[in-house]
Amino acid sequence: MADTDDMRGADNNDKAGMASADNSRAITPEEQAVLDAMKRRNIRFAVIFGIILLILGFFAGRYAKQNKDDSLPDFSTSVVVCELNNQGAGCL
Repeated sequence: MADTDDMRGADNNDKAGMASADNSRAITPEEQAVLDAMKRRNIRFAVIFGIILLILGFFAGRYAKQNKDDSLPDFSTSVVVCELNNQGAGCL
């Protein structure tokens, strides 16, 4: 079994993989404007897609209700009779 120093490296501490504060930077107003525009666009797509799904679900429900009583499933049964004897199995 390898101990934890071998897996993380001997000099790593508990914050391994975390970026230091020296490397971080703030989002500029231009970048924030781009992110806000992307959010608005994605929300528009989500609303339009949701409305389309609502309409399709409404018509699918009406269709299912209409066809619920019209068609009963067809069932067929088959019986196979087999007999085991010394010569082998024989089925009718």
